[in-house]
Amino acid sequence: MVVDTIQKIKETEEKAQKIIEEADVKCKEILENATNEIARIQQDSKEKGSKKAESDLKTAQEKGEEKRKLALEEINKEVLSVKESAKAKEEEAIALIMKELA
Repeated sequence: MVVDTIQKIKETEEKAQKIIEEADVKCKEILENATNEIARIQQDSKEKGSKKAESDLKTAQEKGEEKRKLALEEINKEVLSVKESAKAKEEEAIALIMKELA
């Protein structure tokens, strides 16, 4: 009976050791999978962040180009207005000079 009890204790200890070893292996697998998943998530985040940054940059460039075009149009309008005003003043000056000479 004592021998049976000792044998059962040894068997139980062996089973417990086996369970501990299996749990250790499973734990390592879980940690490795978690590490890989974290790395994948970080890479995805970097790629998404990079794509968003590229998209934001493109949008900013497009807006900047549009503002530049609008500003150029306004400048061209101002230049045309100044030229027209200068031509009118030139014609007035010529008429005034012609009148004085006559």
